[in-house]
Amino acid sequence: MKRGILDSPLATGPKANFARIGLLMNFVLSVSSMVILKFIFYNFEFPALTTTLVHFSTSTCLMIATRLTQSIPWVSLRWGPVCKLGVGFSLLVTFTNLSLYHNSLISFVMLKTTTLIWIPAMHRLFSNFIFSWSTLLALCPVISGILLHFCFEQDMNSLGILYGILGAMVTSAYQLYLSEKQKEMQVDSLQLLLYEAPIGVLLLIPISWYFDRSEIYAESPAFTWHLPLLLLVSGACTSIVPFTEQWTIGHTSTAEYNVVSQMKFAVTLFIGYNTFNSLSYRPIQIMGHMMTLSGIVVYTHLKVS
Repeated sequence: MKRGILDSPLATGPKANFARIGLLMNFVLSVSSMVILKFIFYNFEFPALTTTLVHFSTSTCLMIATRLTQSIPWVSLRWGPVCKLGVGFSLLVTFTNLSLYHNSLISFVMLKTTTLIWIPAMHRLFSNFIFSWSTLLALCPVISGILLHFCFEQDMNSLGILYGILGAMVTSAYQLYLSEKQKEMQVDSLQLLLYEAPIGVLLLIPISWYFDRSEIYAESPAFTWHLPLLLLVSGACTSIVPFTEQWTIGHTSTAEYNVVSQMKFAVTLFIGYNTFNSLSYRPIQIMGHMMTLSGIVVYTHLKVS
């Protein structure tokens, strides 16, 4: 009998306990990074493209440090697939940050959840792999919850919704291409990040300069010494997250990892209800949020069983 998310065996031993610390760090850093970013966008109105450039620059500096200390083994890869992965990674991070900039925190996380809908579609389109009917049916409460949220949203942002959908689509396509190329090239995510982070910097320097220079150099009382500090902290959090993910791979159970992912969604909802001058959400919207959360739990259970 196959095990599901609620009864899969937990990893044991010193390495497993060490990895659980990494899993906890992943949870804290992921949520912290998202909240700090939203704080920057909400209070300082700092442009999202330049923020993304700062994050890629921070990641590049960290990657250079790991390369100099030989913490991550260097692998020589073909530039064709690597450039495609780098562009895809840059796009998904950029669209994700633009979505967070233009949407409320709850709308952002609801749009991010549409990745679950796009992944089966991408698999069907590009790899001819079809998910089981039970897995697809588990997406019904997810879709229903998202629709309930946006149908009754008081402060809907069309541009933010567009960025959120594009971010979810690019993320799904990137994950599919990444899994294929990782098997082909026999590398882990950190070895790829050694290439992807500098590519992101090179792509975003001209783009952020073209779109954001007027905002960056405009005299604004909101730009205080707190801003660069917050940008560096958010960049550091974002840069360390991939290390915590790599830290936990193979040493924690699927159940533990997915429960933490579901906790991120639930905690983000809670923070969204109580921060950033949140609008009062209608009961039907809150019901939609709970439907989406329950759909995620069922979908994850079916995927790992």
